[in-house]
Amino acid sequence: MSTTEGAEAGDPERARRVGARVVVVVAAVACVATQAPRWSLDAAVPKASPPPSGKALRVTVEASQEPSLHGKSGGTAPTWEDRTAPRPSWPGRADLFVDDVPTEATIADRCTSGGGMCSSCDPPPGAFVRVVGISEVDIWSTSTTTAVPAGAGTRIDVEVESTRPPRVDATGPSTTGSCWVSSPAASPAPAPTVASASASASTSASASAPAPAPAAAPTPARREVFSCWVEGPATISVMIRGACASGPCPAPAGEAVSIVRATRVP
Repeated sequence: MSTTEGAEAGDPERARRVGARVVVVVAAVACVATQAPRWSLDAAVPKASPPPSGKALRVTVEASQEPSLHGKSGGTAPTWEDRTAPRPSWPGRADLFVDDVPTEATIADRCTSGGGMCSSCDPPPGAFVRVVGISEVDIWSTSTTTAVPAGAGTRIDVEVESTRPPRVDATGPSTTGSCWVSSPAASPAPAPTVASASASASTSASASAPAPAPAAAPTPARREVFSCWVEGPATISVMIRGACASGPCPAPAGEAVSIVRATRVP
């Protein structure tokens, strides 16, 4: 035993102080390693009721940068937009569609000045976020699914072809969650009308909805790869959707989605 160890063993108070300093240092190092100083701004979302099937909530947000919506639990609420292609940057105002009730819109970023360790800093000049309104709207959707008899802890790469940004989910007895984009969108050449013979497809529309418009030229398809982590057998579902102009409506002519292939990654 060293002289220092012997002194601390005979002085409990000194040992306590040394131990406390060690805990503080370890916590500070962990904080610096995992959290850069950040600022954030929040705006409350007006109260609303959860939308029923076939509808969504449209939240109109104005902000100085891309916002996120959060629910009562504090988690990020998945959002989608009624557009056929990714936008290059945040336009300053957008309609964000959600399936559940959000409580706030948030913008946040790393501190460029001020802040320290794990403390925050003031938002930069000109930063703002505000919720202009929230309303319930009818939506159309079309989807397709495929089953994957994968083993536990398996990554599945799903190649999707669609006419607008899709939502991809993996569900099963031991699997629930969204998938992530592992390869960005690219246009097939030539861009065919999307169809899938190997997967089951369904389109939602009201039975009393008006007849679809006359057939038009199909929207150019996009192709991208999503990765899904599954635990045991699972079903991969892919969906595209959009907002109706007024009342229930069918999917517009030319809108479609398909699963090109689902591949198990060794």
